[in-house]
Amino acid sequence: MQEERRKWSRFSIKGKGKIELKSQGKEPIQAPALNVSRSGVLFNTDGAVDRSTEVSVRMQMDETESSEQIELDGVVVRSDPGSGKFDTAVSFSEVPEERKSKLDEFLKSVEISSGDDDFLDVPE
Repeated sequence: MQEERRKWSRFSIKGKGKIELKSQGKEPIQAPALNVSRSGVLFNTDGAVDRSTEVSVRMQMDETESSEQIELDGVVVRSDPGSGKFDTAVSFSEVPEERKSKLDEFLKSVEISSGDDDFLDVPE
């Protein structure tokens, strides 16, 4: 059995959130989100995204205009073929202090909407 290496709990947001991925010189990609943590996000894309690509990720909890959004910079760490799509993972770069609290609020809203309580166990 493989030991869990993740520092932060992940929260499923499948069907609830959306991602907009932007990288320099390319058209933004809209994608459904699968899960999110304090250190990164996993989502589906139609095609592969090159590993080590620096990106800006805008996350939104739902499709409504008033839905809370957060934008963070990151790096693509993998983009693997899945069931008809590519499972693409982005590791967030250093999150500025002013965005950490917004990210924590976003994760808390995910926790509440999904019924997960792992958020309370996330290391400081």
